[in-house]
Amino acid sequence: MCDHDVIHFLYKGTNGRNKSINLSINMGRQYGTKLDIGSNKHRLVRVQRLINIKIAKAYCTVSNEGLCVLTGLTPITIQIEEGSQYYHIIRSCGKDTTVETRIGTQYWQHPAETITLLPETTKDASTIQAFTDGSKSEKGVGTGIAIYKSGVLIKSLRYKLNDRCTNNQAEQLVILKALQYTVNIHAEVKTATVYTDS
Repeated sequence: MCDHDVIHFLYKGTNGRNKSINLSINMGRQYGTKLDIGSNKHRLVRVQRLINIKIAKAYCTVSNEGLCVLTGLTPITIQIEEGSQYYHIIRSCGKDTTVETRIGTQYWQHPAETITLLPETTKDASTIQAFTDGSKSEKGVGTGIAIYKSGVLIKSLRYKLNDRCTNNQAEQLVILKALQYTVNIHAEVKTATVYTDS
């Protein structure tokens, strides 16, 4: 298949794009891993890049990944891999198999709708509670952990990080350290809750 045929499919719109992807998936099925290595993958990426440059009206120096972000299109190699995996799942499990598919962003649930606020009277039934916080200021970057077992403070930990670290990095590190510490706490029934503001 020459580049001109692929461009023709892609420029015909979504229907054409799906045909080219299906053609590529069929090539992947037929030739095994040849799509992952070699010129087939390179050709498809090159064609998508040319189209993305036209859609985004970008310079030729922009990377293909950057162009996909600008145009909102999934890289064609990911689409092909996804289609190939879908084919193998359906082939091995049957057509009645339920496979989670991609949904458009307009159908995503808003984050505010997923938050559940607990009343203040709700007691935490966990045997271990870890309260974490990380911060960054002109004095530096640091984190802190307070670990309670059955309502009693058993350990408080502090970590100083390099000044180049961000607040998010500090928050993530302190959650990891809290979880690592709680693994070593001995309890008959071990349940843990980590309270964090990140």
